[in-house]
Amino acid sequence: MPNKSLIYDISTEVRFFGRTYERNGEYFFNWSASGFTFSFIGSGAYATFTSNVPEQNQAYIKIYVDGVETSVVKLTDRQNTVTLAEGLDPQKKHTVKVLKRSNARSSSAALTNLELFDGEKLMPEPAKKRLIEFIGDSLTVGYATVAYDATKWSTDTEDPTRTYAEQVASEFDADYFIVAISGRGVARNTGGDTDKTLPKIYPFIDQYNLPDVPYEFKTQPDVIVVNLGTNDSSRANALLTPEEFSEELKSFLQSVRKYNPDARIVYGYGMTSQKLVKTIQTTVELLQSEGDDKISFIAYPKAPKELIAFGHPTAPAYIPWGEQLIEEIKRVTGW
Repeated sequence: MPNKSLIYDISTEVRFFGRTYERNGEYFFNWSASGFTFSFIGSGAYATFTSNVPEQNQAYIKIYVDGVETSVVKLTDRQNTVTLAEGLDPQKKHTVKVLKRSNARSSSAALTNLELFDGEKLMPEPAKKRLIEFIGDSLTVGYATVAYDATKWSTDTEDPTRTYAEQVASEFDADYFIVAISGRGVARNTGGDTDKTLPKIYPFIDQYNLPDVPYEFKTQPDVIVVNLGTNDSSRANALLTPEEFSEELKSFLQSVRKYNPDARIVYGYGMTSQKLVKTIQTTVELLQSEGDDKISFIAYPKAPKELIAFGHPTAPAYIPWGEQLIEEIKRVTGW
C-alpha cells in the first residue's frame, strides 16, 4: 500500500503558475513556462504526467531543484512517470519547480500524481510579490532559442526561459507567465488567416486544449510585456494595411487594459521585422492621448543574422532586448 502521507494533494499542496486548470483529476499546464512548484524534506520525489503525445512535437518539461536546472524531459507517452529529484540530503528542505518548455499549440501536459520517496511534505513557497505577463507569438515562446545545430524546427528547439522573460523576471525578483502561441498575429496570422489570432485567444484559458472556457483574470500582473505584429507583416499579409492593423491593435490593447486595469503595459517590437514599428508606436501614442498613461512603446534593434535560426532569434540575441526592457520597466514602475 502506498504511504498516503507522502502523496501530495495536488489541489492544495502544490502551487501552480501561469494559465493552468484542472479537468477530471488532471492538472494541466499547457502554456509555455507554466507549471508548478512544491517543497519537502526528504531525498527526492517523482510524478506522473499525462500528455496528448502527438506523433511529432511532443511536450517538454524542465525541472529545477533548489533553484538549479537539473533536467529536461520529453513526454513521449500518454502517461509518463518522471523522477523529479533524487539523492538529496534527506534532512534538508528542498523545493522543486517544473515548467513546460514547449508551447500550448503543440502538445499538452498535465500533472496527475506527485509523491515523495521519503520524508515530509511541506507547503509550497509563496508566490513572489511581483508578477510580469508576456504576451506574444513565436518570439515569446522561444521558437528557436536552443536550435543550435538543428536542421529543422521541433519542440526540442524552443525554450521560453532562454528568451528575455526569465532575464527580466529575475532582475525584478518577479514571477512571470506567458500567453503566446507561434504564428499568431493581431489582425492576421502568419499564413494570412484570422483563426485564433492572439486577441481571440487572450480572453480564454486555453483555446487549443480547452476551447471557449473563459480565463477569469483573478491573478493580476503588475507589468505586461507585449510583442506582436511580426506575423501580421508576413508575406501572406502583404495586403494588410497599416490602418487595418492599427484598428485591430488598438482594440486588442483596450481589451488587455480592460482585463488588467492597473498593469503597466510595455509594447516592444522589431526583433526580426521592423515593418510595423511606426504603426505600433502611433497606436500606442493614440491610446496615451485618449487617457491610458500606463502604456509605453520601445523599438528593438533587429537581430544580427548570425544569431538567427529558422528565421527566429537564438538565445544570445535576446540579452540586449532584455536589458532594454529592464530599463523601460524601471522607468515606468520605479522598481
